[in-house]
Amino acid sequence: MEQRSDARANQPQGRRYRTFWIVSACILAVLVAVSVVLLAGLRWLDTMPVGTGEERRSPDGRFTASVMDYTERHFLTGKPRRWFEFRVTGPGVAHKLTSTPFPGPYFGSRSSTRVIAWEPDSSAVRFVFPSAELRFETGAAK
Repeated sequence: MEQRSDARANQPQGRRYRTFWIVSACILAVLVAVSVVLLAGLRWLDTMPVGTGEERRSPDGRFTASVMDYTERHFLTGKPRRWFEFRVTGPGVAHKLTSTPFPGPYFGSRSSTRVIAWEPDSSAVRFVFPSAELRFETGAAK
């Protein structure tokens, strides 16, 4: 009879140990999952596109031209990528061009260098760089 009472006395303690390990494993799994999500979020912030640029309204105020200089890194490899985005928008006009960067002066929100030049009658806008010039027609004043 004593053997049965010893077995019964040990049984709740064995269940307690098993419950302890199950709870510990669950807590560890949650901590690992939260860590992976947190690290992925930090990596995304580190690799997301960042840009600066210039935006100017046309002389008649109907159109907007902008050029942005973007930089980002690939999420997995960290390989850098850089590109320009040119946009001209307004009534009946929606031009967008993405290109590799042109060599030239730094431009953007903290630079005094201007690369956008509107025609006085708002019929066209030019993006002027030392090595290239882009011209977009708006159709105004024709």
